[in-house]
Amino acid sequence: MISQHQGETLLRIARQALASRFGSPSPVIPSEPWLNEPRGAFVTVRSGPRLHGCIGTIEPVRSLGATVARNAELASFEDPRSRPLTRDELEQVRLEVSVLSRPEPLPIRGLEDACAKLRPHVDGVVLVWGRHRGVFLPQVWGSLPDPRDFLHALTEKAGLRGWRDDITLERFAVEKFTEPGYAED
Repeated sequence: MISQHQGETLLRIARQALASRFGSPSPVIPSEPWLNEPRGAFVTVRSGPRLHGCIGTIEPVRSLGATVARNAELASFEDPRSRPLTRDELEQVRLEVSVLSRPEPLPIRGLEDACAKLRPHVDGVVLVWGRHRGVFLPQVWGSLPDPRDFLHALTEKAGLRGWRDDITLERFAVEKFTEPGYAED
């Protein structure tokens, strides 16, 4: 469990990572055990209610501190859905950091079973079919509260046209932390 104070530390690391791209010092990642632990994490960048970028790591590859710093940069400057953040936008954007639990397989037998087993507003979902892969954080339930709609949009995000019975799902939970003024659409 990550405390609110620790969440504020993660947001500070993410903010420093953005500022460092415009000449400020690189983020200082305190040498605390919880920050050195490998964890998956996403960083979402919003300008008002508009999504600027969201990039994450599902599997725990790097330390949590390094993962947050790197994903903040990627979401701000390299998300293919948006253009790179400008210096003028730096103070206007607001950040959200989502720290993931380890994904667990969700055994399913078809779409109806998947819909019945998903927990809206709780589960983040990884959908895999062959080389196709899509991920939704639990926050996506806010705009897609129906499990069928949620899974339909996730299959589209994975590049599929419709449900396949041999799709596999994994689910995960997040602990999320937002800067003041962070607004979702």
